[in-house]
Amino acid sequence: QKLAQKRAVIKEDLIISFGWWNKKKEVKKPKKSLNYKDPQRASVVEGAPYTTFERITFNPASRAHIVQRLKKLYGWEPKEFTDKGQAKIDEKILGRLNNPHAKALCEYLMINKRIGQLAEGDNAWLRMERNGFIHGHVNPNGAITGRATHAYPNIAQVPSTKASYGKECRSLFTVPEGWVLLGSDADQLELRVMGHYMARYDKGRYVEAIKAGDIHWTNTLALELLPKGTVRDIHNPEHEHARDKIAKRFVYLLIYGGGDELAGSVIKPNAPPELHKKLGRKYKNKLLKNLPALKYLLDVVKKTAKDRGYLVGLDGRHVAVSSQHKALNYLLQGAGALICKRWLLEIEDMCRDAGLIHGWQGDYALCAWVHDEVQVACRNEEVAKQVGSFCELAMGTVTEIFKFRCPLKASYKLGYTWADTH
Repeated sequence: QKLAQKRAVIKEDLIISFGWWNKKKEVKKPKKSLNYKDPQRASVVEGAPYTTFERITFNPASRAHIVQRLKKLYGWEPKEFTDKGQAKIDEKILGRLNNPHAKALCEYLMINKRIGQLAEGDNAWLRMERNGFIHGHVNPNGAITGRATHAYPNIAQVPSTKASYGKECRSLFTVPEGWVLLGSDADQLELRVMGHYMARYDKGRYVEAIKAGDIHWTNTLALELLPKGTVRDIHNPEHEHARDKIAKRFVYLLIYGGGDELAGSVIKPNAPPELHKKLGRKYKNKLLKNLPALKYLLDVVKKTAKDRGYLVGLDGRHVAVSSQHKALNYLLQGAGALICKRWLLEIEDMCRDAGLIHGWQGDYALCAWVHDEVQVACRNEEVAKQVGSFCELAMGTVTEIFKFRCPLKASYKLGYTWADTH
């Protein structure tokens, strides 16, 4: 309710700021004259063309309206366009604009999105609730890579606690009174999988860097964001910004198949789009120069995707690849998906072997499985710690099952809501 009120206030202010305008409709040519006594209605003359106008009030939820008003009132010239040739407008683009209303527009769009997820959308959480529970659908093999997909509602799209209103959203997902929520996730899964595949080309050097404890700092130096050999100082803002805000994001973006422009926006977010491409290409080259095994892996999977049209997954399955730039992402995502499925099975087996009963009348209940994360409701803290230890042990078992070159790890947190545990 507070969020809806805030949205209404912002909308009213934006309507006052952006106002209204007249939209010309089609030209009409009357077949006969019409004289109206009502002064609110215009008379027409036979054969005399006329055009009516529609009064349009600004709607801040309409991207087309935002584009129209920014162009008309502020002379904005869009530089990014959709596949259909329409001017692109989103929170990222608005954030770069030197416009007094950009911040309010961003806030409105974000609030509107959150309310849509919570209450107003077709698959909003409140619409899907049944007796206090949401039974989201999971297709374990929904994606082409073998990764699971989620729907009705898509629980995987519940925003993280770091996102706007994310903590408030996750706080809504909880457990019955007296129970404890356990959240466990795979540690640095994508980088560990990448290390596994790189090991055949670098004799395990990247894996050793992961095992040493701070692979993100290794990537920071590989990107040459700081001088070679710099020792991380956690109290140095420059070090932490380079590591957490740039290196982390840049490498994950590379893994997910992001292009040069997107990569460049991580280096300098406020730079113009044309500069982003150059920056992205420049820093990708630096990373691959300093991590030659990664370059070799990229070249191999791209060539394989081009020549054969598919990659071979951890379990021997054929993962079809539609374009070369997706090849590394499909390889790593497919492996990660299989790891987490097996992890889930191992956790369940360990719980049953320990005599724990699955279900709300028992000891624990699986609440959510979202890619590399599980959320489990546990009858009490003792059971939660026991299941948490199984989550950690199970990932070690998965390492052995897949004969992984990089040790896989998981960790867990306890709490009362999803905001506490992930």
